[in-house]
Amino acid sequence: MDKVLLKEKILKVFSGKKLASLATLKDGKPWVRYVMVSSKDLDLYVATVLTTRKVEEIKKDKNVHITMGFDQSNPRSPYVQVAGMAEILTDDATKKEFWSDMLKVYFKGSDDPAYCIIKITPEIIEYWASMEPEVYIC
Repeated sequence: MDKVLLKEKILKVFSGKKLASLATLKDGKPWVRYVMVSSKDLDLYVATVLTTRKVEEIKKDKNVHITMGFDQSNPRSPYVQVAGMAEILTDDATKKEFWSDMLKVYFKGSDDPAYCIIKITPEIIEYWASMEPEVYIC
């Protein structure tokens, strides 16, 4: 498959805010939880509390995995598997860029010191729309 076309298909799955499963490593074993994901090109972003277990786990091991995109109402809907490296961002510009009023339930505002962003830079993306994945190497 043409890499440009595959990237377009992946970006379509990434578009908007998506519920996703994020796996980190806890004592060398995977630990999965649901998160809301935003994207900017192929990079993924998750807003979270700075003192969560996922942040602590990422500080110890930056390898993460995300699965997102499946639509239960459409069994043929595509989804992606993303293996990548995570980093914790606390700079004001990033926090403001990804701030959403939905976050007011958890934070006072984008300047809340407890608020941070997890940035996930993909290394490999599997795009699943059939029985075999199309693989995008970043």
